[in-house]
Amino acid sequence: MFIICVVVSIFGLCRGSDLCGGRPAEIFFALDSSGSISLFNYQKELEFTQDVTSMFEIADDKIRVGLITFSDTVYPQFGLRDSDSKKAILDAIRNTKYNGGGTNTAEALTYLREKGLSRGKTREGISRVAIVITDGQSQNMTATFNEAEKVHDDGIIVFVVGIGSQVDMSELSVIANKPTKKFLFTIDDFDALPSIRELLAIEACKVEPATPKPVILSDEEVAEQELRLYKKCSPKRSIDVAFAVDSAGIGVSNTKIITRSITNLTDQLDLSTGRIAIATVSSGCSAGSFSDEWSSDPNIIKKNLVDFQVPRFSEIMRDMRWRLGNGRSDASRIGIIFMYDRLSDAEMQKSLLEMRRAKFQKITIFVIGIGKHVDSKQAEGLVTEMGQFLEVSGFNNLNDIEAQILLQLCTF
Repeated sequence: MFIICVVVSIFGLCRGSDLCGGRPAEIFFALDSSGSISLFNYQKELEFTQDVTSMFEIADDKIRVGLITFSDTVYPQFGLRDSDSKKAILDAIRNTKYNGGGTNTAEALTYLREKGLSRGKTREGISRVAIVITDGQSQNMTATFNEAEKVHDDGIIVFVVGIGSQVDMSELSVIANKPTKKFLFTIDDFDALPSIRELLAIEACKVEPATPKPVILSDEEVAEQELRLYKKCSPKRSIDVAFAVDSAGIGVSNTKIITRSITNLTDQLDLSTGRIAIATVSSGCSAGSFSDEWSSDPNIIKKNLVDFQVPRFSEIMRDMRWRLGNGRSDASRIGIIFMYDRLSDAEMQKSLLEMRRAKFQKITIFVIGIGKHVDSKQAEGLVTEMGQFLEVSGFNNLNDIEAQILLQLCTF
């Protein structure tokens, strides 16, 4: 049948034959429907797709075909599972609408990988083949290159048909599989499409199933996956974490909000591995007390009020540093301190000194700024090299950054 079809194809298409000899495959067409293609030429593109499809034996256990068109975005037409009737598929191709617009090749490749030819929608052990037809350059070449790499890594074999002089050969070479001479077809115009239909169909039939490249997740991706699946993540090495809270300065109600946030974080850290230890450092009571003596002297009253102080920010940093300094010798040490107000120049200098001492002890400091009174430049200055400054608009918004803190701890 194959020899007869090749001979007959010299005079006309051998419709109804099966060039694949009963071999199964998943084949998805991606047709350029951008404004650079006239409606007249677009019809030739559809006829070509019909002709190639006609050469396959369409059935659930043989060849399955899907189709998208793309311009500014992707327009799904039908999927691999939508029909096992060749007539219905050919009719659907014939009736595919023209869109016009840009050439978003990157999005087309993304759709093929994530939906059209995704492993969840294709048969295991069967070749997955994409046939991309275009007459121009994509509107975002960098995105197209990135998506092409992902498609290849996923084990999808890509044939490309480039039409006319406006195509970028370097781009098409990246989209197509290697060797280029086998997977990339270039022709002068749409009238030449019939000259490659049989060869393209034959090459598509020859494709062997490709093994997807093993996915190597980054530490952050692993942590995100753990949080999504198990609502917990686990640090990859031992860490001691001390949370420092100025409870005297922020009051009881705000202290409770912070402690709830710390509790939420602790609940989402896998403590069963023994890699993480948590401690809290609080300012406790105020550093002074109001005078209980009656007075009618405004100067004495003013002096009593001015002399009253809550613990200084630098002192809380010092206590946090001491606590971490007495932690496990084999653990990384992380201090997370909450900041809610601007520091005086003198207090800032003392706090900077504590930061430098922490840095010398290889302690990493994170600063969480709460509210509009925090000076972000001050806060950023108190962060050590591997630390980070995070900010929220108010105490009730601390949950907005919990995920960021968790990822920082689990991937430290």
